[in-house]
Amino acid sequence: MEPEVLHWGRATSGMKIGSKSEPRAPLPFLGLACAVGVSTMYYNQPLLLEMAHTYHATAGHTGFVAVATQVGYAVGLLLFVPLGDVLERRALMMRMYGAVAVGLLLVQCPDRDVGVGHPYRPADCA
Repeated sequence: MEPEVLHWGRATSGMKIGSKSEPRAPLPFLGLACAVGVSTMYYNQPLLLEMAHTYHATAGHTGFVAVATQVGYAVGLLLFVPLGDVLERRALMMRMYGAVAVGLLLVQCPDRDVGVGHPYRPADCA
């Protein structure tokens, strides 16, 4: 016999006693997803010298890549995380994924400089 557990009821406003607990979120997977998401902010730092060499940029220009990554992450936390408390999360996530997809399509074939002072045009965009 399973022990009784208290959990929030979706249709009621308060706790209810049930004999079956709702499925738990896969906490190890969510922890790994958070760790990978945060670690992507730091992947560019060992590559800054190589980026400067490849794009013939100064150290200041390529250092801006690391700063912009950190600032962008902080702005995202400040702006998008509170929206999850106000808006329906699934629709919010779908809109955010759509915005990322559009952004990636927009920067795939740039017509101008990419911010580090060197025109970059991939072979398939020529």
